[in-house]
Amino acid sequence: MEKQFYNFVKEVYDKQLGVEGIAIADGEKILMEHHFTPDQARNIYSHTKSYMSTAVGLAIADGKLSLDDRLAEFFPEAVPENAQPELFEIRLRHLLMMSSGFHEPYLMGANRRAGVGAPDYVKYMLSRPVKVQPGSEFVYSTADSILAGRMVEKAVGKRLCMSAFLNPSDRAFRSGKTVLRDIRSVAAACS
Repeated sequence: MEKQFYNFVKEVYDKQLGVEGIAIADGEKILMEHHFTPDQARNIYSHTKSYMSTAVGLAIADGKLSLDDRLAEFFPEAVPENAQPELFEIRLRHLLMMSSGFHEPYLMGANRRAGVGAPDYVKYMLSRPVKVQPGSEFVYSTADSILAGRMVEKAVGKRLCMSAFLNPSDRAFRSGKTVLRDIRSVAAACS
């Protein structure tokens, strides 16, 4: 296996493939790893949504959240006085399924880079019109994921960050399965 590993590493260099790193584990520990790029923070774009949804699952398992929790009830201070009734129907499950009802790809790409919605994404989104019944139609939107993440943060009382999930010293391998850290530990690493 070692020869195949090093042959792969050589091929990545020779062909200038866009690989950042590789690791092989046996279920107990990392046997071999190689990093092609510096170990630094980087934008992983929509992969972040997987970490956020994992944090949601951990908070649910810990009894801090429910899929039926309502967005507006978590952030009453951000709900506009003239809010549509549909705003109060948006649940965590709708945010996770990107079917919030806002029906627009909010906080995506150029708009987010330009600062649209900043600094308070929750207040900004709760002021947007709900265009379709929550849960009825899928529209890919970073905003739904941000809102779900903010619900986790409020439920556990701490900020979330991916670095706690990715820190190599925090990896635990048992029986070939990665053991995820408790949500409180993840949040504590980010505060």
